[in-house]
Amino acid sequence: MKLQLSVLTPGLAAAFIRLIIDKTGCHIKTESARRKMLTCARIAIKITRLQIPMSFDRPTANHQVTQTVKKSVFIGQLSIVQSTLQADEFIQQVKRLHPKANHNCHCYIAGSPESSSLWAYSDDGEPKGCAGLPMFQVLKHSGLGNIAVVVTRYFGGIKLGTGGMARAYSSTVNLLINAISTEIVHQTSTLTIIAPFHLTGSIEHIVAQLAGAIITQRHWLAQGQKFTICIDEPSVQPFKDAISPIAHLLDSTALSS
Repeated sequence: MKLQLSVLTPGLAAAFIRLIIDKTGCHIKTESARRKMLTCARIAIKITRLQIPMSFDRPTANHQVTQTVKKSVFIGQLSIVQSTLQADEFIQQVKRLHPKANHNCHCYIAGSPESSSLWAYSDDGEPKGCAGLPMFQVLKHSGLGNIAVVVTRYFGGIKLGTGGMARAYSSTVNLLINAISTEIVHQTSTLTIIAPFHLTGSIEHIVAQLAGAIITQRHWLAQGQKFTICIDEPSVQPFKDAISPIAHLLDSTALSS
């Protein structure tokens, strides 16, 4: 019987396998075979838990644009950022460059676009919802990550109204996004595998054949080695496929992504 573990939750899969063993115990001749089947089930479940994270695009370089709307000058600056700390530092840097500006509104996605904890935006004194949010909506719609934008405004003496302000700020962000080139960022997953000595070469060979996989750590144990492997998103499924014939002989745990 072939079990499609990928369509079951780990708890249901384990319960289902135990039920099969209980109902067909007469076909399992030894206790060691029984334990081996349970071990196979646990490892298969752990491998299934290795989820494929999402890739995203990010800018390849920082950029700046300027536009004038009814005598108000809007200066848009874009920076690549790897964290909220870097994004905040970039915002402060722009504010220091333009100490006499009326407003320095910002928005950023300081990592994957799916990580809402890395999102932020600010109106910086403009009427609520007329600057930071319209800017952020453009950024979110672009699908880009690792990006921070500050739009600096020097007031020209003519009021734009709430709608006019929203359009001016959002269009400045659009100008930036349309002017840059991007590159793809592959998310990674980390997996630990404990392999007996006679399979360490197989693990090394599988990893070496995958462009997006690398062994980052290894520890010698009494009966084998413990590998920590970092895998790019496109290589997750090929790795799972390659390791499946020997998965029942390994112990593995998906750590993070």
